[in-house]
Order: sequence, then C-alpha cells, then structure tokens
Amino acid sequence: GSVFEALGYSREEAAVRAMRVHLADEIRTFVKKKQMTQTTAARFFGVTQPRISNILNDRLDDFTIDYLVKMVSRTGRTPRVSFTGSKAGRSDQRGLVPQ
Repeated sequence: GSVFEALGYSREEAAVRAMRVHLADEIRTFVKKKQMTQTTAARFFGVTQPRISNILNDRLDDFTIDYLVKMVSRTGRTPRVSFTGSKAGRSDQRGLVPQ
C-alpha cells in the first residue's frame, strides 16, 4: 500500500494522488534549481502566481494529471508512465510509456 492508502483513500485515488505529487515534485525541483520566484515561475509556466503557490505547497486537489504533465513538459523533462503490481487479467502485455 501507499501513504495515501494508509490515509484511507481507495487504491485508485491513491494512485492519482501519488502521481500528482510526483509531477509537482518535478515542478518544485525545477523552480528551485532555476532559483525562480513564484512570479517568474508563473510567467514561465503560463499560469497565475497563486497556481504556482499551490503546487509548491502541495495543495494539488484542484490540478489534473494532464495539467501537471503539461507543466512538467515545459521544463524540458519528459514524464514517463510505468506500471507495478499484478498483470493478472491483462490480455495485452504492452505497457504505455510515452516518450
């Protein structure tokens, strides 16, 4: 189980929340590495300063995964998807790994 499952979220919701956190971590790391202010980061990502503040402070409930993926992509990084756990019930063994 994950931290989010331990907090009472379903496995599915825990996976979504964990993915949001990982994406936000990439954004946070980029902003810190570039020593950006929230205003500068907002301009760079094409969002408002309050949105950047929310991401930097892990207030992620209002963000979709695709929104965060697009932000990470602006940093020059390419988000990748990997799968763990049982493959039981899968008729297709191909994984989705966008590049």
